[in-house]
Amino acid sequence: MQVREQRVRHRVAHLRIRERLGRLGADLADAVKPIAGERVYKAPFNKFYNNDLEQYLRGRGIDTVIVTGTSPNGCVLFTTAGAILLGFKALVPVDAIPAKTLFQEQFVAWQVANGPGGFGKLGKLTSLDSISFA
Repeated sequence: MQVREQRVRHRVAHLRIRERLGRLGADLADAVKPIAGERVYKAPFNKFYNNDLEQYLRGRGIDTVIVTGTSPNGCVLFTTAGAILLGFKALVPVDAIPAKTLFQEQFVAWQVANGPGGFGKLGKLTSLDSISFA
């Protein structure tokens, strides 16, 4: 599993989480493959774990992350929780967290919207159409 940090705009970073099926980027569409110089972070479940992702984002003045991915009940949920525990705002577009089953998607959506701790304050369930970079 790995997280890809996308180009940063307006103090927001997009953390795209995907399952790694082959060599780096081999299973990704050309439009979303890492570009030269783009950081790729690898960590189990919580993509903030045991690396410098937090420092990298804070060093660029980023206070909000957009978390998407194909493993919502695993990496998306734990990375969202990790971001919130570190004080980041976390946006989770419900239309960008496909899963094998509808239950997995709904479970994560419910957790982000209603979960304990900072989920309700710093975590926000949204849609891709609702996110803008003004």
